[in-house]
Amino acid sequence: MKKVALHWQIAIAIILAVIVASLTGREAGLGDLTFYAIYAFLGTLFLNALKMIIVPLVTASIISG
Repeated sequence: MKKVALHWQIAIAIILAVIVASLTGREAGLGDLTFYAIYAFLGTLFLNALKMIIVPLVTASIISG
């Protein structure tokens, strides 16, 4: 089976994210928890994970340089 190129995978993911976000909106949710709050939490979690990886790498490259 032929693999899909990375740039097409990224484009498909962005399109799917826009579709899901437009379907759920800001007010939709399950019970008292909105999908917007879940997306915000996952985005914050992702950015914090990136920071946790990038800061030691930059520090190590400065020290070793």
